[in-house]
Amino acid sequence: MYILFCGLWKIFSESEITGGTMLVVAFIGLVADITQIAIFYPARCYHSKNMKGAFWHTLSDASLSAIVVISALFIYFFDFYKADVIALFLFFPLIFWFGGVNLLRESISLVDEK
Repeated sequence: MYILFCGLWKIFSESEITGGTMLVVAFIGLVADITQIAIFYPARCYHSKNMKGAFWHTLSDASLSAIVVISALFIYFFDFYKADVIALFLFFPLIFWFGGVNLLRESISLVDEK
């Protein structure tokens, strides 16, 4: 929710960010996320909700980092400063739904079984 609040605030503010700095930081985050996925993926076990949750969390971070890299490219090359906000509102619900909500459903059904 905090991410969505910050996105709304940014729509109405006149803050400009440097596309180059954003690109470098997002790319470093993407490399770190891909490294974590490489570590978690072989160990991913659907019998462990904790490992599955860690994997989905890292996968959603990597997806958002990739989106930020693309947004940073738009900011850097076209001075389109609202690109990251638009990307946030387009992709955040999908990542939240497929990652968080599905895992929450499975966890609740596991509690219901016992």
